[in-house]
Amino acid sequence: MPPPLAAEQARLRAGLRVAADVVAYVDAELQRAPAPAAGGGGAVPATPPDAATAAAATAMGIDPALVARAEAGSAQAQCKLAIDFLHAKEAAVPGSGKLALLWLERSAAQGQSLAQALLGEGLLRGWRGFPIDMERGIALLEAAAAADDVDGLNYLAQFLYEKSVRRPPGADRIEKRSDPTSLRYQARVPELLMRAAALGSPRALFWLAVRLYDEIGTPRDDIAAKAVMQLARTRAAKLCVEEPEALALLTPTPAESAEVLALARELGADIKHLPALLKARHAARTPPPAPAVASRATSMPASAAQSESDLADESDDAPRRAFHGGHVALVIGALSLAVLLTAAPSVGRGGLKVLMLLVSFIGAWGVWRSTADLDWGEAKRAFLAVLALIPGVGFIVCVAVLLRVVRGGVTG
Repeated sequence: MPPPLAAEQARLRAGLRVAADVVAYVDAELQRAPAPAAGGGGAVPATPPDAATAAAATAMGIDPALVARAEAGSAQAQCKLAIDFLHAKEAAVPGSGKLALLWLERSAAQGQSLAQALLGEGLLRGWRGFPIDMERGIALLEAAAAADDVDGLNYLAQFLYEKSVRRPPGADRIEKRSDPTSLRYQARVPELLMRAAALGSPRALFWLAVRLYDEIGTPRDDIAAKAVMQLARTRAAKLCVEEPEALALLTPTPAESAEVLALARELGADIKHLPALLKARHAARTPPPAPAVASRATSMPASAAQSESDLADESDDAPRRAFHGGHVALVIGALSLAVLLTAAPSVGRGGLKVLMLLVSFIGAWGVWRSTADLDWGEAKRAFLAVLALIPGVGFIVCVAVLLRVVRGGVTG
């Protein structure tokens, strides 16, 4: 080892041996160290002392060592300093909101998950004058949740819940939105809360119970909801006091009590297993998707299927009728024009009138008799029969009725 480096090593060892606060000593040494070259590794560059930060920290009684570590580049110290500024009242410490944003930005930029969660929520809600930035706020919450940050999981779950439900004015219950995006949001809410609860978050336990009861992203399971609330009674006592209506709603009935307490004991035995236990329970209670229906008859009782089949037969293939004289008369009426034109030269003018009357009466009777097979009302049948008596019109009526009879079918 070169002599200069050996001397520096000895100095650092001596300093560590006598340091009362090792972390503070290391942070101070990092601040003394030269910044690494661009693109290189090493410690995060120190931030030049900020007069506004120093003045606000002094006014609030914040430990100067915390400020020094934050300015030295410690992401944890930067996040802690930002939280202190968030808790300050703007009237008492002017500019504390801007300072909170400044130090959260610096901490989050280093990947500190709590800072990402707080900054993301602040950008979504506009905390302390934070600029509203929905896209970046969600991205930061997603990053914090991916790192299993408890606050990131809780904040993201609440945001997705609020975006996928609505509570109409004066209504006692929420209304779940049904668009695809809202359904995806709802499905994620219990998953996020279960992960946070498994990490020991009392807040997540309480709201998981409420969301399970409201069927947000899960099938209805009052027993599971009330069992989770039993755990929240002791682990989230403060929230239970603040939300007495939810607590009362999720109190098990005497009939449910034994099952609820048994499940609560199982879930509470090792809270890390809570997500797996609840997911297994929900999977067991969720009915499998219905198979593709091969025909309408398979999706209904036999009697109902038969009636559907009968209706289909009647509309697509009407019952065949027996052949009778009315059909012959109908054919004569339909051919009346051709019969008259053929017979006119041989019967003369007077005979033609008689023949016209005879053919008209035959066609009219054929219409009346044949339409009886079609279950048409008598008024309709009589009207068509009268039309069939009119020369030049009768054959048209006979042709129309004949086509309807042929379409229905007749049997010999």
